[in-house]
Amino acid sequence: MINKLLGKGLDVESTKKLDHKKAIVKLLIDNENTIPEICQHLQLSVPTGTKLIQELLDGGILHNLGKKDDAITSGGRRPKLYGVNTKDYFIIGVDIQLQEINIAILNMKNELVKKTRYTSYNLQNSKECLQTTISIIADEIKAFDIDNNNILGMGVGITGRVKIATGDSYNFLHIDNKPLSHHFKESFDCPVYVENDTMIMTLGEQSFGLGQQLRNFVFVNLSKGLGLGIISEGTLHTGKSGYAGEFGHTHFFDNNRLCICGKKGCLGTEVSGHGMEEIFYEKIQKGEQSKLNPADFKKRINYHQIVNAAIEGDMTCMEIIQDLGFNLGKSLAGIINLLNPEAIILGGTCAEAGDVLKHSIQSGLQRFALPMPLKDCQIIISELGAKASLIGAGRLVLNEILNNG
Repeated sequence: MINKLLGKGLDVESTKKLDHKKAIVKLLIDNENTIPEICQHLQLSVPTGTKLIQELLDGGILHNLGKKDDAITSGGRRPKLYGVNTKDYFIIGVDIQLQEINIAILNMKNELVKKTRYTSYNLQNSKECLQTTISIIADEIKAFDIDNNNILGMGVGITGRVKIATGDSYNFLHIDNKPLSHHFKESFDCPVYVENDTMIMTLGEQSFGLGQQLRNFVFVNLSKGLGLGIISEGTLHTGKSGYAGEFGHTHFFDNNRLCICGKKGCLGTEVSGHGMEEIFYEKIQKGEQSKLNPADFKKRINYHQIVNAAIEGDMTCMEIIQDLGFNLGKSLAGIINLLNPEAIILGGTCAEAGDVLKHSIQSGLQRFALPMPLKDCQIIISELGAKASLIGAGRLVLNEILNNG
């Protein structure tokens, strides 16, 4: 799709021209600029830059935003300002979790145009679940009334092991031994890029969150499970096949709790939303009191409710968060000692516990991290919240189509 708009590179010269056009679009996604500014930044001659920008205008990928108020050219005239077309071309962002699915329509500046959350959802590795997922996404696209020709691509974040090079999701929606991207491409007729949910959130944080000014940071996704994303020298570290960051599956506890991976003693058996739920019910069975009385609820109490109760001062739930935070800090001490990051950014649903969680993490870090690398590292809570995954999905699409497409 993007190459149709920019012009396909068929030989050395046209390929070079295509690369220049992609560089212009990438620049203007983040900031509107004038032709002199674009040419200076990309080291293009003004005649070459002017011609390329005119072709991008003709193709509808850029818009003339009018005169720039605070700049005067050498001829005494205010130069024109150019930016990407935010009204006609869109990206679909999809965040597939164990018990909910979030879908967003984003424009070319990766801004959320519309966001929908479906909570009546149960992720399984079945054909029925695949069809349900496709139907939910299709209904959302239909409701927004987007022509397929105006969809630049779809970015999908999903829990579990994902190989972005092939679009395979190995734990869920891996049907007929075909990549998830294959099934979605057949249904939506647009480029589809699939990545692990934590990696997607890390991209979102790097591009539009607290990681924008950081070259080296770690993002912690503390939700139903526990994942970790690493930005090293400005680049997302994915490992050889894309499986890096499975922090929740490092052996940490000498317990008999069975992890979803089939092993015992994984960090995520206690430091995760699922672990919180298990510990909560153990405490209730031992006679501890909580405003969350299981007898008052038709469904099993979940980690969202435990986090909210802790925020409201429920002592049992606060103790669960504090113990979780201390163990998370203890485990992150090894990450700090190993990687020496500038920051650890806490994200995911459980990060909504705020200072109750943050202070207990810091307590674990103070006890187990080396003083000098700890001094380099700030602990901060993401401000993007649930938007991180959807914004990251949009950024994934833009990165792929403008760097590799």
